[in-house]
Amino acid sequence: MKKNISQEVDGVNRRQFLQLSANIGVLMAVMPDSAFAQGSKDLVVAIPADLGGWDQDYLAFDLVGLAMFKNCYPYMIDYGVKSTGDALVMDTENIVPVFAESWESDSQGQIWTLKIKRGLKFPSGNPITAHDVKWSKDRAFAAQANVAGIYRMIGLTEASQVEVIDDYTVRFTQSQPSNLSSHIQVICLYMFDSEELKKHATADDPWAKEWTTKNPQHGGPYNVVSYIPGQEIVLEAIKSSSYIYYVADQKLKQDGLTLEYIDDKLKADKEVVIAAVKQNGYALEHADEKLKGDREVVLAAVKQNTMALQYADEKLKADKEIVHAAIKQDGSALQYADDKLKEDKELLLIATKGGNLEVA
Repeated sequence: MKKNISQEVDGVNRRQFLQLSANIGVLMAVMPDSAFAQGSKDLVVAIPADLGGWDQDYLAFDLVGLAMFKNCYPYMIDYGVKSTGDALVMDTENIVPVFAESWESDSQGQIWTLKIKRGLKFPSGNPITAHDVKWSKDRAFAAQANVAGIYRMIGLTEASQVEVIDDYTVRFTQSQPSNLSSHIQVICLYMFDSEELKKHATADDPWAKEWTTKNPQHGGPYNVVSYIPGQEIVLEAIKSSSYIYYVADQKLKQDGLTLEYIDDKLKADKEVVIAAVKQNGYALEHADEKLKGDREVVLAAVKQNTMALQYADEKLKADKEIVHAAIKQDGSALQYADDKLKEDKELLLIATKGGNLEVA
């Protein structure tokens, strides 16, 4: 059986895909270079079997299913990403919010508060709110299967321990503190589009188990655009989705060069680009051309890495404040300045003697 993933990127190579995958939680075996046809938009991945169903609350010990769910279901929090040599790997010591605005505990580590980012939506158009989280956890406890079983490890045994505080805030009250709380929630704190599932519920099946088992669930980094049981699953990256935006925002804060592999719309988003260049100034190379001419963006980039000046708009290479910010750290950055500034006596002194003119 094969899983076909549409990247919507011409000529994506093996290394680029693995780097992107690490940042959106794709769990997938390393593929040979032959899987990436030159100029192709698609990656074809062979998997050993079909998944046993699409309902994560009930499917267990199914590695294909678990890998698929990580692609398709929306998760509130996830592990960060760190560099190990040339690879990006999960940073299990760092929990980052994805759909969440924040994930914090009280001083004892017993009561956890989840705040959800506003303005997020499921592919159906339904807004993502605290009520979706609560309904999803009520469903999990009713199932008394995967999530309910794991939650016992951190003292969550009843649906009443998960409370809606307001439309964007959920509180989890454990019966005891646990150092495993966040790690368990990385696995379990996914959610369903509750309004969509309610449409398929019946008196005999109040949680729409039958419908959910047979129908792919969406809202994560990929949508399932085609599913032929036992033959093929086609996934399509939701590059413009709120999920990708916030994953990119979090991951770029950890590895700015990831900017190279994300959607052009995000490369033109000032907040995203600033997060990237503050982590690695060289990320400026991959920003939208307009942002290469933005003083705030370029100043952030050269303060992180002086050589980022080479990627700035020509107008800003003639900006004395920008050039000063670069050369006061490394005089060799002067080579990328406008020709007139290369002859500026003050800047030459800073570049050669390490002067320290204050920059606003």
